[in-house]
Amino acid sequence: MHAPTHFTDTHASTPTPTRTRTLTRQGQVTAVVGFNPSKKYDVSPEQRVELIERACRDDPDLQNVRAKVVSGYIWRYAFANKITRMYRGIRSWEKDGAEETFLNMLNTVGPILIGMRPPIETHFLQAPSALAKISSTRVREGAAALSTTITFHPQHSD
Repeated sequence: MHAPTHFTDTHASTPTPTRTRTLTRQGQVTAVVGFNPSKKYDVSPEQRVELIERACRDDPDLQNVRAKVVSGYIWRYAFANKITRMYRGIRSWEKDGAEETFLNMLNTVGPILIGMRPPIETHFLQAPSALAKISSTRVREGAAALSTTITFHPQHSD
């Protein structure tokens, strides 16, 4: 099962593919790992938080990123923490489009019908096509085969 990760912020500018690093320079960023307690995940939400924290720890551009596990509606967490935008990472619309469209509908309709307030602005960050085929399963299998620690530092341009 896929445990969605939502990158949320309080002061970030609207991202573009070449400006996603700007997100982390604008204020506190929370990488929210959402989960459903009734589902079983290959990688636990807590393990995902650890992976995010480890990936951010050594990158000076990511020092304001904090990871958190959130159960329930992500938009409720965002409202409670005065978060103004959500950014959802997807591999590609072809692979993730149907599920992401459904989740976006929940994040749009939920605040209106349940929270009686406007939805939180949501943006989608699509992985570069060269990375779209990489899944957490492939990374885990590769790491197990190598029996070593893999450090991931994505290339970026500012």
